[in-house]
Amino acid sequence: MIRSTARTILKVGTKALLTSGFLLVSLPVANAAGRLTDFQCLVEAIYYEIGFGSMEERLAVGAVIMNRVNYSKTRTTICAVVHASSTNKDGRKTCAFSYHCSASKTYANIRNTYVKQMCEYAALGSIEGAVPAGLSMAISFHNDSVVPYWANKLRFVRKIGTHLFYEAAQ
Repeated sequence: MIRSTARTILKVGTKALLTSGFLLVSLPVANAAGRLTDFQCLVEAIYYEIGFGSMEERLAVGAVIMNRVNYSKTRTTICAVVHASSTNKDGRKTCAFSYHCSASKTYANIRNTYVKQMCEYAALGSIEGAVPAGLSMAISFHNDSVVPYWANKLRFVRKIGTHLFYEAAQ
């Protein structure tokens, strides 16, 4: 659950967010260099991976991303984690988060403002350290309609909604 106060100013990067039950002020579309901020990258990932799910599911996705940022030796920003991709030996692009392989699924293309706002709440909670029970070390997840090749290499932690969450095998 996200901590709630009557009125709080949260600092995210170099921007401040004013909250009082509703997100009153949001971050700009891009930073001075024209790139998405880490907050926006987290909102984008939560929106496209789980946007219409429950708040617990949104926070769970946020926790996975924050865990990857915190435990990665090479990807130390949220944007680097969610936009990570590589080219396989067939020459096809593979993405750490499936939505990122679709050119139309960008922060600028988020249209459902209510769901976007809920994803912003989840992103703020994730940045502040909100983690659903059992997911403090979760590093991967997938929808229950697929079985990715890596699933048997990780330890299943829990299912939330239609998503299964995993942590590194011990």
